[in-house]
Amino acid sequence: MPHNTPESKYLGKRTAIPSHYAPEVLVSVPRAANREALGLNTTHRLEGWDVWHAYEAGFLAGQGLPVTGVLKIVYDANTENLVESKSLKLYLNSFNEEKMGHTPGDAITTYEHRVKTDLEKTTGGEVRLRLHQYPVHYQEKPWQHYAIAERMPGVEQIPFTATAEDPQLLQTSYTPDEQHLGTHLLKSNCKITHQPDWGSAFLHMKGATLLPFSFLQYIASLRTEDHFHEEIAELLMKRLIEKSPQSDIMVACHYTRRGGIDINPVRFKGNHRIPAALTNEKILTTPLFRQ
Repeated sequence: MPHNTPESKYLGKRTAIPSHYAPEVLVSVPRAANREALGLNTTHRLEGWDVWHAYEAGFLAGQGLPVTGVLKIVYDANTENLVESKSLKLYLNSFNEEKMGHTPGDAITTYEHRVKTDLEKTTGGEVRLRLHQYPVHYQEKPWQHYAIAERMPGVEQIPFTATAEDPQLLQTSYTPDEQHLGTHLLKSNCKITHQPDWGSAFLHMKGATLLPFSFLQYIASLRTEDHFHEEIAELLMKRLIEKSPQSDIMVACHYTRRGGIDINPVRFKGNHRIPAALTNEKILTTPLFRQ
């Protein structure tokens, strides 16, 4: 990866937190370049959402009263750009000593409006967000009825020998049944720093059934891949579409929090009922096992 790309501006470098509000630190990463590299732009149309939870969200009100919360951010997977996560961390922390309003309520309103405006300039599309404060009421776990592949009998006898991403591992059986499958064994690496990214992956298919252990073998083959979270979700979608082009498919990846932010890309093709609360900024998503 060249070192003069937008992604590399802060990643892997020691960077001080801005002492004052600093929208200029936000970094836009064009989606088109990464999708072209994955062969997605011309042959696949991916719908979906990027859902982020920022746990380092705070500012001041009144006479210096700290106001804190969890900021849930939702934006469309087809905005022109995504936000580079370390730049978002720096940006959000630039509010730490900023007085945003006389009362906490006024401060929250001003904060949400300013962050929304800045992120929409960065992404080139609509951004929905809400600052959630204690006590919070989490949604029902969105994937609680999904079968976890590594908990299925016989998994210990399955060979895991792939040392790089291998789509040939994915095996499907064509049935009219719907499939709900997940794993908490997702791992890939940051494309800039090569540090490990851990998480969970869930898929819903209709029109074909993916053999559960083949799904697990494929997920394990991603362990040495260097991609951003969104790219891993889109790579998995691409491979599933190639295996079963007529099927309705949904993929959701939930990555472990890094730098105070967790990233949850959701992609789908066809008719799918994504859990409504997952992409509703007004409802705080229940953290998954790896988060």
